[in-house]
Amino acid sequence: MPQTSRALLQLSLHPVTAADEHFLRQLYREVRDPELIPLGWPSVQVAAFCDMQYNFRAANHGQYQPPVISSLVRVEGVAVVRVDIVHGPGEWTLVNVELLTAWRDRGLGRQLLETLQRQAAQAGVAILLTVEVASRAAAVYRRCGFISMQSDG
Repeated sequence: MPQTSRALLQLSLHPVTAADEHFLRQLYREVRDPELIPLGWPSVQVAAFCDMQYNFRAANHGQYQPPVISSLVRVEGVAVVRVDIVHGPGEWTLVNVELLTAWRDRGLGRQLLETLQRQAAQAGVAILLTVEVASRAAAVYRRCGFISMQSDG
């Protein structure tokens, strides 16, 4: 695993609880805004769409076997990242990572991935994920040593 030259942040992972619902909905909306704002929808329509999609995702995650484990990553006690992982036999599937915009470009995503890679190595499992090849996230995954197994485009 490549090492980062940035100062390491004090990360802690915590299981998502019902008390986190408001934050999670706000985070989902923040992550989706860049693709929705250009549509020109009124704010109330964007909010309704995000709520619908959030609810759909929550229901879909309930279909995974083994189940999706959702965690919040906190930095100095403040929730800044949602990470969803399926801990399967022989492999972990990284289903979703959402990072507050204000915390991007600080090395936090990379540090989180490196932490997950160490944990997976200790458990003797690989980490699998799916990502859009041209996304910002794909570049972070490549810097952390992930390799493309197949491409849909």
